[in-house]
Amino acid sequence: MSLSHGNAPRPSGGARMARTAGMLALFTLLSRLLGLVRDMGMAMSAEDLCFCRDYFRDTEKRDPSLTELRAIDTYWSDHCRHTTFLTAIDEITVEDGAFAAPIRAAYELYVDTRKD
Repeated sequence: MSLSHGNAPRPSGGARMARTAGMLALFTLLSRLLGLVRDMGMAMSAEDLCFCRDYFRDTEKRDPSLTELRAIDTYWSDHCRHTTFLTAIDEITVEDGAFAAPIRAAYELYVDTRKD
């Protein structure tokens, strides 16, 4: 048995081939994902698409639709992130009407739950 990196044994021929095949599959996947990002003009990275793939596969148990991917891409883009996630709402005004009371109550409950 030949050794590399100190005392760590080198993988056998079959293990090396399996690892090489796994790396080839990973590179193929990344290449396809990067092609998708480029072809669709997406702001997401291949890593972001992998995250979406894993979420839909493991949680939703289905493939995402193109519309869902486009919506996620929009919300995750740097262009929209600052307006979507970092917007501070300083004042809320609820117009009088039939639903004003429950809307105000829901908003007050929301504010109360966010207090330190």
